[in-house]
Amino acid sequence: MTLPKSDKTFTRTVQIGKHFEATMTFGAGGKFVCEWSPDTPRRLKQSELKQYRDARDGLIQEAAEELGIVIALSEDCKSLCSTFSPTANENGRG
Repeated sequence: MTLPKSDKTFTRTVQIGKHFEATMTFGAGGKFVCEWSPDTPRRLKQSELKQYRDARDGLIQEAAEELGIVIALSEDCKSLCSTFSPTANENGRG
């Protein structure tokens, strides 16, 4: 993926459930990083997974809008694919 010439980095920190905090960063050539605190969870409850995905998707949508590009995201675990574009009100999952 080639991003427009921008060194812009997007970061969001969110509480996931009662026990975890996730700091998500998107930038530098399209790289997405998520750091967990206090530790990376082994598994998440459905409600926690929804919180994580909602926060991640919001961050990616923000980046797409500000950079004026379309961003595609794929999750290996469930073959879930989302696209984000500058004009989208919500992402498409399929």
